Amino acid sequence: MILKSEFLSKLIIPILEQNDVELQYSKYQLGGKSQTLYRETFQYQIKRGQNFNGIQNNGDKYEIALHSTIKIADQQLHIPMVDFNVNSNLGNVAKVFKKLKVMDSELYIYNSGRSFHGYYLNLLNSDDWYKYLGSLLLLNDRKKPFKYIDTRWVGHCLEHGYSALRLSKNSNSYLSKPIFVTII
Repeated sequence: MILKSEFLSKLIIPILEQNDVELQYSKYQLGGKSQTLYRETFQYQIKRGQNFNGIQNNGDKYEIALHSTIKIADQQLHIPMVDFNVNSNLGNVAKVFKKLKVMDSELYIYNSGRSFHGYYLNLLNSDDWYKYLGSLLLLNDRKKPFKYIDTRWVGHCLEHGYSALRLSKNSNSYLSKPIFVTII
């Protein structure tokens, strides 16, 4: 099965006209209490002028996550991602997510089963990526108990030096494969 992504195709295809692209992914397996039992990182290289239709998913017990790191012409950049802490049963998603936009760029929203994932259609250098993560944390109102942004996810991003969001549903750990919802 091929894992396709509307935002990734729109981001990658114009770059491939001029440059090779290297994406980073991982396959992983969750254990109890959402602890990662196994993770293996791998690169996916796409040569300039080559078609990009997504990545091959072998459908085994491992989940596939896209990392924010992308290499173009020997420069490492980051795809701005966000893991929302917003219930997937939320009625008017677009209205809520418009309030949560932190960049002047298209934000692709995916329903991940229990909440939502977001991807911006631009690339950041490392310094700007760290500032971006900080701006995500500031979206949470310290006076309210509900948090719009998954702060633990941001912590993992800072700890690992990259963001990662799941693209698959190969195990019973998740309700569904992330499904495209809207562009804001």
